[in-house]
Amino acid sequence: MDLRSKLNGNINRAEHALNYQPFILSDDVQTGVAYSWARAGDCRVNPKLVQRKQDSEEEWNTACAANGVLRAMYEDLLDDIATVSLGGTLLDVACNNGYFPVDAELRGMKGVGLEYLMPESKDRII
Repeated sequence: MDLRSKLNGNINRAEHALNYQPFILSDDVQTGVAYSWARAGDCRVNPKLVQRKQDSEEEWNTACAANGVLRAMYEDLLDDIATVSLGGTLLDVACNNGYFPVDAELRGMKGVGLEYLMPESKDRII
């Protein structure tokens, strides 16, 4: 999901809070786990979730392509959901950082996401 026009320059906070899902935060920063899924030995251990254009050109291009495929898959799923649920509510349990609920809201549905956060977590943005 392209959030460039929605962040009001708050890229640093978004990098931390929205890092797992494939978001475009700026022309030079994207997030998402797809690059780590494709390139890391064990993506459960220290996955690279934030990609910066200043990184190597090959890594930037590979990360953007991998996260772009994940975004496309999500968009296809959301297109189907929106077709049958326009005006309805999308509930995403274990929503990570809320790609589906946010996109549902942008499509005119009510989006609700649930995620367990440790009590000391500073990641709360909603």
